[in-house]
Amino acid sequence: MHTINLSFDYYGGEHIVYKYIGDYNKNYIEDVEFTNATVPNEYMNGTEKANLVEHIKVVNGVVKDVVTIDWKFVSLDDPRVEVINEVYSAVARHQEEIAEAKQAAQQTPHLDSNISQ
Repeated sequence: MHTINLSFDYYGGEHIVYKYIGDYNKNYIEDVEFTNATVPNEYMNGTEKANLVEHIKVVNGVVKDVVTIDWKFVSLDDPRVEVINEVYSAVARHQEEIAEAKQAAQQTPHLDSNISQ
């Protein structure tokens, strides 16, 4: 079993919570919460703040992908959903920063116990 839990602030007061639980048979659950996110608003020709949640569940190769914006289900084709791709990039960068900090801490043993996800 492999588990990842991250929670961190992002630009402009936005916040990201990322959770992943997977086994070694390629079955997994992945949740992303992006609160106070800046998303495109085609009706206003600008942007708006919203709360996005994506829940992906993969079991035996069957994928269920659900997205809500402000607690309402939306189509994966909704242009606002594209913002979630930015979240996955931010999560990857955050994990790299954690890995680099852990590596640096290993070179200075007294710091190692202070680095966590």
